[in-house]
Amino acid sequence: QLPYFLESIQCYLNGFQEDGCCTEGYGYWNYGFSYFCLFADMLRTYTDGKMDLFKNPKVHTIAQFQQNIALNETECISFSDAPLHFSPQAWLTHFLKKQYPDLEIPHFEESNNDSAALRYVLWQDPDIQGGSVNLKSFQYLDSQWFVSRHADYTLACKAGYNGESHNHNDIGSFIISKNGKG
Repeated sequence: QLPYFLESIQCYLNGFQEDGCCTEGYGYWNYGFSYFCLFADMLRTYTDGKMDLFKNPKVHTIAQFQQNIALNETECISFSDAPLHFSPQAWLTHFLKKQYPDLEIPHFEESNNDSAALRYVLWQDPDIQGGSVNLKSFQYLDSQWFVSRHADYTLACKAGYNGESHNHNDIGSFIISKNGKG
């Protein structure tokens, strides 16, 4: 039996497919997962590490979403409610890199476009620099998203079914990004 406050956290995690895809898109991931990370970090600190949600393998998989949906250095998969422009938050990206050293750091412009000034100061690490987009292809099996990256173009496709939560009727959508232009 989970403590009552962790039941809502488990409900949040159940909103993700097992593959870690946020079918609502990058903006929803960025917003919700940043608050999840804040809570999980405070819980870990409060319990002296006895309750560490970052040890959950699904949380690790969800943390990889940002790197998996990059089309190039400035664009991401824009399925569902996601914009095409890609602007990772440095503080969240740096925090996740410290939790999971195997995470790839996407390129990001230096900005603090939200009201998280304290997080920005506490979690940003000037030694961590944004990298380039990895050329590995990636597939979200449960969500049926596919990304094929190549040196000068990237292809992203969305299959699946329209019966998903907060449906966008965008099954069969695809994005081709050539030389950084989607």
